[in-house]
Amino acid sequence: MMRIQIIPKDYSNSKELTSTIKSVIKQHPLRNSVTSAVQERLLNMPIVVEISNYLVNICLGVRLHFDPMMYQDKGKREKVLFHEFAHIIDRLNPDFGIDCQSEDEARIMQPKQMTEGGFMVYQSIWNCYIDGRLEQSGQNPRSFKQHLQEFHDCSKHFGGYFTKEVNAIFEKAWNSKNLSFNEIVNLVKNCLQYWQPEKPKET
Repeated sequence: MMRIQIIPKDYSNSKELTSTIKSVIKQHPLRNSVTSAVQERLLNMPIVVEISNYLVNICLGVRLHFDPMMYQDKGKREKVLFHEFAHIIDRLNPDFGIDCQSEDEARIMQPKQMTEGGFMVYQSIWNCYIDGRLEQSGQNPRSFKQHLQEFHDCSKHFGGYFTKEVNAIFEKAWNSKNLSFNEIVNLVKNCLQYWQPEKPKET
């Protein structure tokens, strides 16, 4: 039985949000890519939704931070939830190779493994991989062009830029149907080879 908790309890639209979450999980196209055992786990996992001024975020696959002011439109709300529950489906899938209770993600954030900027690359590639599969299944997520633009814009905050060679790496993630956690980490390492710690020269 699906267990969904809305915090705070007196949130005015809790029934509508709960109904939307249940609908997204039951209709999620990536459910068909995992075993029946994973699907059963998804349908029975406890979900906590915190109404806050944070962007929608997944914490250990069971906690959502939801900003209702940003997603008042039902279509936008569903689009975000389809994306975020794809993260959960990947986490629950043994073939992906990162359990939602594991420390794998924390491990790759260690200085010897990956910089803070490297973790940004990891998140960006995983997001691109998710939305590529959602588009292939008939959903309408952020486009590949949007992912690429957001990635290059975000990289500027780390005091440099990535050369155009990373675009092909993101395209591979977008078009893939079955990447593992370790394969995504390898794509991240490939991307980091094209990092330049200076601003691109004006032409």
